[in-house]
Amino acid sequence: MNPLKFAGFLPKLFAQALYRSAYKLHHALFLRPGKPLDHARLIIVGSYLVGGAGKTPFCAWLAQFLNSTHAAGDATTTATTNAAIDTAATDAAGSTPRIAILCHAKAQDEAKMLREKLPFVTVIATSNRYTTAHEIDSEFDYIICDDGFEDTRLTGAVTMLLDWQIPCDGIRDLIPAGPCRSLAKDHDTPTLSLRCTGDGNSSDKDIRFSIEKIVNSCGIDLRDEIANGKQALRRPILVTGLGNGNRFENDLLSAGVAPSEKIFRRDHDSHFEKIILSVLKRGNPVVVSEKDKARLSPETAQNPQIFVAMQKTEVSRNAQTAIGKAILRP
Repeated sequence: MNPLKFAGFLPKLFAQALYRSAYKLHHALFLRPGKPLDHARLIIVGSYLVGGAGKTPFCAWLAQFLNSTHAAGDATTTATTNAAIDTAATDAAGSTPRIAILCHAKAQDEAKMLREKLPFVTVIATSNRYTTAHEIDSEFDYIICDDGFEDTRLTGAVTMLLDWQIPCDGIRDLIPAGPCRSLAKDHDTPTLSLRCTGDGNSSDKDIRFSIEKIVNSCGIDLRDEIANGKQALRRPILVTGLGNGNRFENDLLSAGVAPSEKIFRRDHDSHFEKIILSVLKRGNPVVVSEKDKARLSPETAQNPQIFVAMQKTEVSRNAQTAIGKAILRP
């Protein structure tokens, strides 16, 4: 190895090793396996990646899946909505499930977005998923933990790994230089490992995330504006505070929108609205994600120059069948 490259590599490796030691110590002292729930089916949706794996959109899909399956009353609605799930869905049909989703207390934007999308779900932002899950256990049939992989106190759960085929095998894969916050060997084998993609070639994947529409408060789709030449002089600016801004940009490009500029903020950025108001003064349309919109005040969100990219979550028929068998309660 080139001596200069080696010298630059050492600080990163040291930081990764330090992070790894702190991670292991924290789990050993504070996150020892706890008691399973007595009543509710606990479902943990997670990823080994730092962020941007699609956990929150998938949790929303999962809640809709559970609600439509149970509330259908027969297998017909299930077959139409979810491409048929088999006898597990039929056994569960006919009742209205009580569903809760637990988010981290720092993810208030995710909690707000989920509440707006899922009025039939109780969404709780908590700093302690383990304690909260036990406190509400008797009140719900299903408790979904959005990003609960790292809380190893949660036991007896159905675990779903969102797998983007990115290696998380060794220290060099860890933050701050790598994309992973934990390694595969830190966790038990997940109940389901669901292969994810954001591109058009999803034939061999379980979940595909894409952008369905990019609309403002008036219901106007930015792509229609661009096609009609109305935005020819002022190309849109991408402003986002997601775990993986690059993936969001790629999704936009796949949807036919090429931003003139991109501004990436940190995840759950509390100053996001100030940035948006500043960018709006330029006169360009601004593209944000659904989670980004949740950080905006109602007045700012109504600005017709703000276009929200609405994400679509598609789950393959085989994956739906596996999910149904793993989580549905008769």
